[in-house]
Amino acid sequence: MTPDRRPVEFVVVASRLILAWVLFSHAVVFTLLLISPLTGWQSVLLCGSVLAGLGLSLRQWYARGRLSLFWRDGGWSVRGGGGEERPLTLNSYFRLARSLMLVFKERGKTRRLLILPDSTSPDELRRLHQLIFLGQTSFSAR
Repeated sequence: MTPDRRPVEFVVVASRLILAWVLFSHAVVFTLLLISPLTGWQSVLLCGSVLAGLGLSLRQWYARGRLSLFWRDGGWSVRGGGGEERPLTLNSYFRLARSLMLVFKERGKTRRLLILPDSTSPDELRRLHQLIFLGQTSFSAR
């Protein structure tokens, strides 16, 4: 049986778990600042910095959008929202429960991709685990 030479595509979307964590952590810090015994100008300054941090975090989360990660002929590539496809080299990976951190090299720069269970379908996450941990490059059609 000949191995399947078609590219394998993994669609990764922005995680709602990350969004919930960002909102929760900023809300806790903001609430603690409001009930703290700081003077008015100190509270305003610190609350403003927390809100600015929240705004930047939300902007980064929304900009993430959707990525397509490809495996073909022994190499990785990624296509973002702009449509251009860039080659990557898998440098390392880390697995914790159902989460996966992939560390890629792209033109000398390190790129990290955190894939949480809600970032992709369970079937695609299983296939990605299978590809990375078992080194298999062909998949059954189901």
